[in-house]
Amino acid sequence: MACKVTNCYIERFPKLRLIGKKYTHDERVNGWFGEQWNVWLKNGWFRFLEKYAKYADESNKGPLGLVVVNPNTKEYVYWIGLLFPPDTNPPEGFSYIDLPEARIGIVWVYGSDHTNEIFGKVAIEMASDHLINEGKGKPSTNVLGPGTLIFFERYNIPRYTNPDEKGNVILDYGFYLENR
Repeated sequence: MACKVTNCYIERFPKLRLIGKKYTHDERVNGWFGEQWNVWLKNGWFRFLEKYAKYADESNKGPLGLVVVNPNTKEYVYWIGLLFPPDTNPPEGFSYIDLPEARIGIVWVYGSDHTNEIFGKVAIEMASDHLINEGKGKPSTNVLGPGTLIFFERYNIPRYTNPDEKGNVILDYGFYLENR
């Protein structure tokens, strides 16, 4: 089964701080960041951060894979972490990235996480195109300065953590949108 979009809407994010660890394109294993996610799970880093500080928004808690890319320079950074209020200091061994207040286009992509169909370029482009086609907005390429695109995978609890009867889950894609 090919993945499909099941929901699309706008959220307003206040200024936020993602606390986590950042990885470069070169740190992928077989084209994916799955090994880094396995390290996070094995080391209990999500549980550690959840106990360390209060989430920015309890209704949207869940791990994030945040991508910061400059299409012009091909600079690519992938963050794994959690969202916190902007004044939260990271614990030792973790870094942070400050994110601006923004309109965020959220797209739910439904499918199998075992076949990787909900991850990667095809799913990301499908989600981005769906936002544009639904008139929700266009992803901004000026989020943290000219030429900077930011989007994320949100592993929402329970949409991602509780597979349905077919074994499928929903992965949220979020895109920082151009101002209207």
